[in-house]
Amino acid sequence: MSLSQGLTDLVAPVLEKAGFRLWDLKVTKAGKRSIVSVTLDKTGGVSIEDIAAMSKLIAPLLDEHGALDDAYHLEVASPGLERPLSRVEHFEWSLGMNVTISHRVDGSLVRSRGRLVVAAADNVTLETDDGESELIAIDSITKAHTLFDFDEAMKKGPLASISDEETESEDEDLRERAQ
Repeated sequence: MSLSQGLTDLVAPVLEKAGFRLWDLKVTKAGKRSIVSVTLDKTGGVSIEDIAAMSKLIAPLLDEHGALDDAYHLEVASPGLERPLSRVEHFEWSLGMNVTISHRVDGSLVRSRGRLVVAAADNVTLETDDGESELIAIDSITKAHTLFDFDEAMKKGPLASISDEETESEDEDLRERAQ
C-alpha cells in the first residue's frame, strides 16, 4: 500500500465524521520534507474556518502515523470552483453541474461540454447545450473539470445563497467588530 493510500484510509473516515469529503490526498517530497496536500469538500462549500479546523484535526493523525519521515508540511484546501474530476466519486459528487471533459474517440482527442446527468463506474453521460445526451467511457477520459458560470453567479449576487437571517447576523457581527 502506498503512503498516500495509507494516509487516505486514515484521514477519510475522520473527515466524513466531521461532515466533509476527502476530494484528494497527495504526498510529495520537497528536499528532506514531505508535503501532504489534502483537498476536501462539503455540501455548500468549504470556508477558511473549515480549512483551519480540519487542519487541526488532521495534523495529529499524521503525527501519530509514523510513516512520514521526520518533517512534513500539511496543506489543506478546497478543490475550488472549477474542480478537477479524476475519480468516479468526483463525477458522482458533481452530478447536475456543468463540466468539460477531454477524452479519446477513435484515437483523436475530443472535448465535450455539458451538464453531468449520469455517473456510473464505467461511464458518464452529459446533456449537451443542444439537448443531446453524450455517453463517455471513464477509461477514455484524459482530463475533466467542473465549470463555474460566473455570469449566472453575478446575476444572483454575492449573498444569493445566504438567508436573510444569516445576513442580518453577519451584519451585526460586522457592526460589533467595527466599534
